[in-house]
Amino acid sequence: MNEERYAREIGDKFIQLRGRGFDLSPLDYQLIDDWFKRGVPVFIPLNALAGAEEYRLRKPELRVRGLSYISEEVDASFAEWLEGRVGAQ
Repeated sequence: MNEERYAREIGDKFIQLRGRGFDLSPLDYQLIDDWFKRGVPVFIPLNALAGAEEYRLRKPELRVRGLSYISEEVDASFAEWLEGRVGAQ
């Protein structure tokens, strides 16, 4: 998957979660770029966004303003995913 498609998939899901048609912020683009360069599979941020969406449905007052909201979850899930791949060749 190329970087443009990677960013588009994450961006589309994030905008859907926010419920607004606004574009991503420069910080959001930086996080996506960082995840792509580190080799974070696209399903990891998408899963983190799905989790945030479930939480938001239970707490409607919650406003997800940026991808930084899920960055810790993405980092933890990526580390776990990498750990699971050790020796899996």
